[in-house]
Amino acid sequence: MTTTLADNPVLTRLDGDCLTLTLNRPHRGNALTPELLDGICRALDTHRQAGTIVLTGTGSAFSCGGDIREFYDRSKERGELLSFARNIVGTLNETLLRIVDQNALLVCALNGPITGGSIGLMLACDHVIASETAFAQPYYARMGFAPDGGWTAMMPGRVGLGYTRNWLSIDKRLDAREMGHRGIVDDVCAPGALAEHVERTIQQNTGLDRASIHSARLLALGGRARLASALDRELEAFLDLIDREETVQGMHDFLNPQTLPSRET
Repeated sequence: MTTTLADNPVLTRLDGDCLTLTLNRPHRGNALTPELLDGICRALDTHRQAGTIVLTGTGSAFSCGGDIREFYDRSKERGELLSFARNIVGTLNETLLRIVDQNALLVCALNGPITGGSIGLMLACDHVIASETAFAQPYYARMGFAPDGGWTAMMPGRVGLGYTRNWLSIDKRLDAREMGHRGIVDDVCAPGALAEHVERTIQQNTGLDRASIHSARLLALGGRARLASALDRELEAFLDLIDREETVQGMHDFLNPQTLPSRET
């Protein structure tokens, strides 16, 4: 069964007990919206029998994180901006908790760049396969946002607290090979081989106990309650910074790079 409507923000495909969820906003870099995140949650609730869940994206990006245009357009009214930010980051947190709660093997197939809060969709998964076209970048220090999506709640468990802090502070872009070197992703492959690598991973893990995988995931994350608390702290910090003049200016400059002064090299 396949959902194919072009305007559906999440496409679902169930093959046997393997559920594939594909982010489907390629015209906006698969930016996260409440509708997209709700679509993920609905699909997970509908297909509770799935033993393997694959998250991937359409187009050239996995996801660029929050929709900066949406944030900026709402910045004219402080209340509207705060309400939107609470809704999108809060819904992202609920989605991440819903994902890690699944009694299934979780596979993330990075078909392209992953930035901002969308990193949480990857961090929630057990196995990450990246196309050579993928890269990861925080963008928070550039924009003036506080980290969300598990950058502080889950990333230190992958690369350590020191590297996480450094990465966030200097806003470095890591290509797929460096992500593999640092253990952020588990496998790197040519763009055309991504689907093959995903299928191979699923086949290699057929027969493994899904309840054991689920238990190991939550234990490694420090338990669901600890993760939920850490994500709540990210939300509150995000709200503290989102409506500052500096942040609004950062969003403006990001959306209008032609207005920035040129730099000599």
